[in-house]
Amino acid sequence: MREALSKVSDTVFTWCFNHLAHTNSVAVQYAAAQCLAALSVGSLPKVVTLFMQKAESVKNNDADSRLYTSYQRAVQYFDFSFATPRDVDATVDYLISLLALMKRSERGVLRAEICGSVRTILRRLLDRRNEKRWYEFQAFQKRNVKVDVLWSVYRQIYELVGKWAKKSKHTLFCHHTMYCMVLLGSEAFYLSGDREDIFQLLIAGMGKSSTKAEYFEFVRSYIKELPSDFINLNFDAFTTQMTYLVSHLFPKAKVKSLPL
Repeated sequence: MREALSKVSDTVFTWCFNHLAHTNSVAVQYAAAQCLAALSVGSLPKVVTLFMQKAESVKNNDADSRLYTSYQRAVQYFDFSFATPRDVDATVDYLISLLALMKRSERGVLRAEICGSVRTILRRLLDRRNEKRWYEFQAFQKRNVKVDVLWSVYRQIYELVGKWAKKSKHTLFCHHTMYCMVLLGSEAFYLSGDREDIFQLLIAGMGKSSTKAEYFEFVRSYIKELPSDFINLNFDAFTTQMTYLVSHLFPKAKVKSLPL
């Protein structure tokens, strides 16, 4: 199937891409996105090139941000992968392009869509529960020269999203993205002492009545999905986090130690 998809005419790619425009109905945009998703299985480089070129033209104003949102939304469906050298190049190049777009994005509507794309792309690439994808990633780490580039971009995206989170209207979707990135990142990224501590930010969010439910779910997911390898790497830090959590859930209780 990959070979057949790779032979599809460029005209088809362009037609689908053009139908992502905001002037089309949501149903048409979704159908176009699904078509591009199918095409990305065999021609990921060709698909992401269309989006990287379009992103270069997006200026930091409300009109451009809103017009590009429908294109950014489509990205979540694409078959980003470390399966082949061509897919690796397309995936890493797209993340570099996305970072460049993020650096000049100020509007919440586009920032939220970008954060959603980041979460979806990284889960597709780095979810340890998906045996096929995890095997591809491990092979990529061993053989590919772009590993360092990937983790450099990864950290820069995390740091930039952390800056976005300082704006109250953007905090929720930014913190959602940050905790997902910690769960999906490398051991070195998890242990890094110079990245912003998302766990403490999640606990702080639980203390606000307007976001308590959302942050409670974030914390639950963080604990549930935290890889056991990460816990074993620094069990003392994990114990401290759990003690910190309990002290906030039961503030009137004196928590001296946590039996784990």
